[in-house]
Amino acid sequence: LFVVVTKFVTDNPIVSSAAAIKHNNAVKNKVIQLISSIFQCLIAIIEYDPAAVADTHTAALRCTQKEISSQVLASLLQKAQFIMSLLKSSTEDTSSSVCRVVFAQLIVTCTCAVIYKEEEEEDDHLQQKHLILAQKLYPLSLQTVVHCCSGGNTNAEDDAVYRCSIELQRLNRLFLSSDIIISSEPILVSCVESMKLLLNFKYRNHWNHLLQAYSHFVVQMVLNSNKDLSTTPLASSMIDRIVELHLAKQANDAGSIPIIENAVGTIIEGFGIEKFLLLCSPLDKSSGASNTSQSTRGLRPARLWILNLLKTRGAKYYAEEPTYHLEFFQSHILGLARKCDAAAATDVSQQQKQACIDLWSLLAIFSTNPVDIQSSLPIFVPTILRAIQDVRYHPQLITILCNSLKVLASGASQRMENLSDKKSSHFSVLQGDVMVISEVSVKLLPTLFKMVEHLTATAPDKSTSMGEDGGNNVSSTLEQQEKMQCANFLTDAIAALASLAPPEFLQSLFKKVMHRLILAIQDQDDSRSSRVDAYLRLAQALVSSKSLDGSSVDLLYRAIKPLIRSDEQCLKTQKSAYKVMAEICDSYPKFVNSSEKMIEISELLIGSIMACHISARQMRLKCLNSMIKNFDRENAQHMDLLVQMTGEVFLCLKDSNGKARDLAYEILLSMARVFHDMNAFFPVVLGALAAKTAHMRSAAVMALSRLVFEYARHDEAVQALLPSLLQTVVVLFDEKARELIKSVVGFVRISVAAMSREQLEPILSEVVAGLFKFGRGKDRFRAKIKIILKKLVRLFGYEKITPFVPESDTRLLTHMRKLAERAARRKAESKQQSNADENNDEFQAMMESDEEDSDDGLTLMTGKTGFTKLTAMTGKTVRSSATSFNKSVADSAGASSVGGKSTKSSKRTRRDEEAGPRVLNAEKDGEVLDMLDNTRMMKQVRFEDTQAYDGDDVSDDGMMEFDSNGKLVVQDAALFIEGGQPDISMDDEEADDAENEQINNGKRRRVSKFENAKEAKAKTHTKKNEEQRQKNLNKNALGTAYKAKKAGGDVKKKGQKFEPYAYIPLDRKNYTKKFRGKAVSQMESVVKNVGSKRKRKAL
Repeated sequence: LFVVVTKFVTDNPIVSSAAAIKHNNAVKNKVIQLISSIFQCLIAIIEYDPAAVADTHTAALRCTQKEISSQVLASLLQKAQFIMSLLKSSTEDTSSSVCRVVFAQLIVTCTCAVIYKEEEEEDDHLQQKHLILAQKLYPLSLQTVVHCCSGGNTNAEDDAVYRCSIELQRLNRLFLSSDIIISSEPILVSCVESMKLLLNFKYRNHWNHLLQAYSHFVVQMVLNSNKDLSTTPLASSMIDRIVELHLAKQANDAGSIPIIENAVGTIIEGFGIEKFLLLCSPLDKSSGASNTSQSTRGLRPARLWILNLLKTRGAKYYAEEPTYHLEFFQSHILGLARKCDAAAATDVSQQQKQACIDLWSLLAIFSTNPVDIQSSLPIFVPTILRAIQDVRYHPQLITILCNSLKVLASGASQRMENLSDKKSSHFSVLQGDVMVISEVSVKLLPTLFKMVEHLTATAPDKSTSMGEDGGNNVSSTLEQQEKMQCANFLTDAIAALASLAPPEFLQSLFKKVMHRLILAIQDQDDSRSSRVDAYLRLAQALVSSKSLDGSSVDLLYRAIKPLIRSDEQCLKTQKSAYKVMAEICDSYPKFVNSSEKMIEISELLIGSIMACHISARQMRLKCLNSMIKNFDRENAQHMDLLVQMTGEVFLCLKDSNGKARDLAYEILLSMARVFHDMNAFFPVVLGALAAKTAHMRSAAVMALSRLVFEYARHDEAVQALLPSLLQTVVVLFDEKARELIKSVVGFVRISVAAMSREQLEPILSEVVAGLFKFGRGKDRFRAKIKIILKKLVRLFGYEKITPFVPESDTRLLTHMRKLAERAARRKAESKQQSNADENNDEFQAMMESDEEDSDDGLTLMTGKTGFTKLTAMTGKTVRSSATSFNKSVADSAGASSVGGKSTKSSKRTRRDEEAGPRVLNAEKDGEVLDMLDNTRMMKQVRFEDTQAYDGDDVSDDGMMEFDSNGKLVVQDAALFIEGGQPDISMDDEEADDAENEQINNGKRRRVSKFENAKEAKAKTHTKKNEEQRQKNLNKNALGTAYKAKKAGGDVKKKGQKFEPYAYIPLDRKNYTKKFRGKAVSQMESVVKNVGSKRKRKAL
């Protein structure tokens, strides 16, 4: 089979001679299809697995396959130029695209089969022979597959190029992993030049596929080089070529820029930031001219976009265990940053300054898993301290460095904790890294402490900054926000470093902070609140590190108690104190859960409720939540404290802050879990219904609603309490407070959904009557009431609910009933109509079917009618063709309206007929149909079946024409030429003349001079009336009192008090909805020659 196929490809005169098929496209296409079939046959031979059938001759058969593969590959490479020229000259895109893909697959399959080696192969000499052959043929194979990747703009061509690019990646992946190929510089040079062809402009329509193959080639060549320096210049040249392509395409083809950036990003992800920067330098080429200019020039402006890719794609380095070197960052990246910093002094556009910041932002990536912490970090710390205090790059550099320190410290401790083998050498390395970070934290923490104190002390106080300038100082507000953000990042870094700092050093720092905190609290100067806030931030950071002992935590608790208990301090100070308290509750549960401290802290929180400011309520709720979770239901004192906290929690359910409301609901559920028995907890909640204020009663109802929603589905005790709860809450419908009624309606809705029919029936009258007790205010809750009524109607029906509805509100129920009946009626009619249409279609199809009927008029094909879908299409196809012909005639008739122009109606009719009329079902229950919902729209939209029309029913006489005003146009028979079609060459005047001649017995009526004079006089009179009307309107227009009579501008006349247009009288009636149009028209004299939108904006 191989001999026959190969001989046909190589020796057949039709295939080998291009002149024989040059001018015969039919033969050419047939030859292409034949070649494609031959290639597929060869692929099947080469990819055949002999181990599946003949186990004893596996080695021999595979050797034969290699011989076949080498011969086929050599023959194909010789005929490659002819085959490609044949495919490019083909007139059929599909067959040529398929053949090109199969050709590329065969090339790659043969090349891979030659180098493939099985474990059972023992003939090393033969294997070496095949490897040498593959070494020679690989560049030619690669070049041939690259040429296969060119194509047109059609979808078939794009799919073919994509599949060829996959084969190209398969070929490179196998050969670049071979030591013989990767160590041969001539072969790599040839392959690199072939891959660079993909960057030519003729391939740019398919760069989204081909540049990925280009990027993977670079990555595999670098990763498989095994530190071979010969591949470095080649990889660098390939990267420089694609990077320079970004600049070349920037002006002409902006659509290719994202594709090029994605390809470069793939290279960065392939071998990381370090290797990429070694292969591709973003420095200005002129920077190496002299030592003096090198220090004053930064990055090349054309390559600044690479920094964004380094930040975003560098973190996705997909090695098994990505490692980084702080020494590389310090020597290479910081060297680039220093040059950008020097160039920023003369850079007006600030690009070099931003580039310096972007380079520093790479430190967070290098801090994830550095392998040289012990050797590089102590040397790097002084640079970090200098950079974090450089005010020129604040606040960006503070954020970057603090985040990097946090990642470095937390990552080192996390890696040491996750390592299971504590006796391995790797664990000792991680332990040494943690020790080095602990040592450098002694140098870092004091500086970070000072920066927090400085930023917080210089930030203006929120409570006093708004009073001096009325809140108009936007710049100071933004500056304050930046400083507070920097302080937050600093405290996060302090917390991460403090967790690894030496205990003695940390205790000394904590004592200094507490000493200064107490002194700041006792001071009476103006900067007291800022200093107190700074020290509270530092204390919170140390608490979150979980490195303080019990005595230190107790000292801090005693220091913040006065700040929580009273409101004498600044509001910001109280909020910071609550933050520290919440952090103590989260980080030191043993301290909080001790019997003495739990009672003390609970009483502190309960007793300070009146002094708590609204801004500190969220932090206060966090403290309450931490305390309540640890309450013991067996402890009577704990349960008493829990009951005392319920009032505050209920009120916070209606807080304006969404986070505070969520915390309040979480605390409510925590209380329910502590009680465990709903029969004991619900009376506590129901007690709040007897509160004096409607606000408190509304909050209690909301609490009941949440408890019912959470527990009614699976708690039988709550399910049994629902009837009595609903009966109790319904009484509140007699209240007049709107917020209370809103809560009660919500509770009724949840309860009705959770209760059964048997539970609802005894109190149905009370529920329905209560829903309509709010008078005119019930219109605000009409939608919710309607939802509840629908649920009740589904359970009990209209007959049982109607007697309980007041007579004044029966219209709502009647309307709902009509909508339901209408929807049901339309549904039944639609179903009946669909059945009738189906029966009619079956009858028509049976009448026109030529298939022999089986017994009872059924066939095996359809099961219902005596015809198949295939034979039924014969009759319908004839009708559909006649219908389409008649419609085309009607369209041509409709296109020639009066004046020979197509009207909007005719255009809309033709457009609708092309897709079929779209029919929407009626909206049900008064609801608006969501046309963006695909599921509902598929059910609501149906298209007219064009095949259902009979050709006899469509005629030219039935087509109606409309003019631009929507009037019916009647075409005269005299205006039509033979064949029934209108003469579209006849214009309006000719049509009028023809009509006049027909009316006057073929003679054109002559108009007298008297009639002409009369018509001209009427036109003059109409023009004068219009001018007078416009003149009267201008008299009443705004600003006419200042208008000059002889000039075009405005003048100030005697007796006028105001300057021209300095005063426009305002009348509130003119700006109501009724008179708004009149006011806009009056403003035309002020704002002229603009659209209506501009006038309304001016008004």
